[in-house]
Amino acid sequence: MRITSKANERIKLLRAVLSSKKDRVREGLFAVEGDRVIREAIAAGCLPQVVLLRDPPRRPEAVQALRQALQSLSVQAQVLIVDGPVLNDAIDVTASVDAVALCPTAAVLATPAGSLDVSGLLLAIERLQDPGNLGTLLRTAHAAEAKGIVLVGPCVDPLSPKVVRATAGSLFHVPLALAGSPEEARVALRGVRHVGASARDGVAWDRVDLHANVALWLGGEAHGLTAEARACCDEWVHIPIAGTADSLNVAIAAAVLTFEHVRQRRLARPT
Repeated sequence: MRITSKANERIKLLRAVLSSKKDRVREGLFAVEGDRVIREAIAAGCLPQVVLLRDPPRRPEAVQALRQALQSLSVQAQVLIVDGPVLNDAIDVTASVDAVALCPTAAVLATPAGSLDVSGLLLAIERLQDPGNLGTLLRTAHAAEAKGIVLVGPCVDPLSPKVVRATAGSLFHVPLALAGSPEEARVALRGVRHVGASARDGVAWDRVDLHANVALWLGGEAHGLTAEARACCDEWVHIPIAGTADSLNVAIAAAVLTFEHVRQRRLARPT
């Protein structure tokens, strides 16, 4: 099937899912832009329901590789050919993509916090608002083989287009859960040490024990962890900073502490 009109129902659906969290929730779908990231989603088991392909494509060989990946699926996605100007009108044209997929939200957000694997590192992030920061956190967690991320309280929508783009495919490799409150997250993440990241309090990052099973708590960009979240933490860690700098960006702080966990676990392995 070929789509030549901006009024096509599939184009309207794509536009709605890209622009509105309410529509993403109602439809149970989110958008994945770009042939490489779509193939990443497929490889991780997040199977698209609809795939829209630009015609003519900017990179025909990449689109052909995506078609081959789609043909290998046990459940076939609906593949639609879309005139270039029509697809440009529906998406952020600066994305410069040849393909957009609509994938089920349940494939990414189906993990309750209580069922996350706690045999390693988890990140509990409270009131995070910046899409780029969440994208960076997911990429960091993926690179460090973290067991999952729990978004605590009101946070940026992890399936918004800006977040999905910023994760560069890591969204499909890191279990992601939502918790309505710090207490809910604390109860769900049983059997681990809960370590809060602070600008000043606690042990320095290179002197705290992070190698065991641990949930690392970090607060959002504006005010850090709330009093309720702080009450959920068993101990504290900070990253000493020089001069008059106030604090590190939350994603940078998470990266420093996450890879300190990785370093300590490596040292703890028997040789």
